[in-house]
Amino acid sequence: AQWLPALQDIGNDFGWRIVNYTKDNCAFHLADEKLFEREWMHCGQWNRSVFERIETLNPDAVFLTSTRYREGDEFTPESYIAAWKTFGDIDIDVIALRDNPAFDDNVSACVELHGADEPKCSRQRAEIIKTISPTELLEEPPDNVHFIELTDYFCDALTCPPVVGNVLLYRHGNHITATYVRTLRPMLEEEIRRISGRVPTLTPERLSNGKPVKLAYSKQSD
Repeated sequence: AQWLPALQDIGNDFGWRIVNYTKDNCAFHLADEKLFEREWMHCGQWNRSVFERIETLNPDAVFLTSTRYREGDEFTPESYIAAWKTFGDIDIDVIALRDNPAFDDNVSACVELHGADEPKCSRQRAEIIKTISPTELLEEPPDNVHFIELTDYFCDALTCPPVVGNVLLYRHGNHITATYVRTLRPMLEEEIRRISGRVPTLTPERLSNGKPVKLAYSKQSD
């Protein structure tokens, strides 16, 4: 849900209808087994119900994250890929955004206590996020999935800082602040425009025929 402020701003300009499905600790997948320890037991039923609603809505695209972390290791779960394929089976495109860098402590608290320039509030890029996204290593990603990578707006070549341009990046651990998400709106929009070349129904030009784009958005929470 952290990307919703930017998506809403883009959607307002493009004439999109954005439908948000959110439930804490329920990563979106359709497998019976839990993906991570804190996932609620009822998440499976929740996700199946969300899928049924999305199938009825028949959106132009579903917006998801493409990676997650387990004990500091970033990976793309097989159950994510299976869910993407299921969307492909009903002719729905997926926009999959790489997860943001995951810190192992409360970044905003560190900045509050020590200041943004305190080295302990930053992390080395090589230690916190993989050089190559796990999605780039997928042998045969589904044809209906379009990947977005915005890591360079969270880290420079060497460091992942807590503040960029006097804006705090993180809140509540590893979640991105709404303020910083809005600063990334142009970058996210550029990527979606790139994708729209392969998903014509997402193009802003559709506004001319008065038919709004529907973008279903599902949160994959930690």
